Amino acid sequence: MQKFARFIAAILLIPFLWAECLTIFDIMPGAFSAEFPFLSPELVATVAGIALWLVLALFVPVSNWFYVLGHELTHAAWGLATFSKVSKISVTSRGGFCCIENPGMFTTLAPYFIPFYLVVLLALRAIAGIWVDMAPYALPWFAALGFAYGFHVTNTVTSIVTVDQPDIRVYGRFFSCVFILSANLLFVGVGFALLAGTPVFELASIAADRVAGTYAAAAAEVARVAVWLAGRAGGLARG
Repeated sequence: MQKFARFIAAILLIPFLWAECLTIFDIMPGAFSAEFPFLSPELVATVAGIALWLVLALFVPVSNWFYVLGHELTHAAWGLATFSKVSKISVTSRGGFCCIENPGMFTTLAPYFIPFYLVVLLALRAIAGIWVDMAPYALPWFAALGFAYGFHVTNTVTSIVTVDQPDIRVYGRFFSCVFILSANLLFVGVGFALLAGTPVFELASIAADRVAGTYAAAAAEVARVAVWLAGRAGGLARG
């Protein structure tokens, strides 16, 4: 029964995924420029950071230990934040584990949608900003964020595709992947809003409109298909 419920939940999340994509498309123009290279300096720096990580990932042997460390610390941090007991953490380049008492869904799946090192960078910037004007370092900052998010995405995809992750098995691959993609799109949307200078309330308003419109369209399509199926069934019954 739980598997079926998660399957239905994943299906119901799909329109939300589309609404997230539409919201990102809505705010993307603000991240672009009218002059060559047609990207805002912040977006150029972010893309450069992502590209730097991809080059390193392709041509330089980077130890998996760093990803495993972030992965297990994210489990632990979310567990502690939800008042679960964390008893042991093990980290090696080949894998790791985190012993948590009664972990919930968010605790189990958190490492796949929370970019650990990006969050660390945000925290460091917030602390440094108390004493230092960070405005002159905006472009290197965005490049570092791009590098960290590229690291998160590539390692997350690799771990899901190439490793039989127990975390993913707990809630089923279909539901877990849909949920993880949705949560990551939230991060991307907030990132583009930051690059485009979109206020949080405006972003929330755009997202709410897109979600409402997408689910209304999905409901109308389901109703249309149901009417068509009912008509076909009635025709077969009369025949």
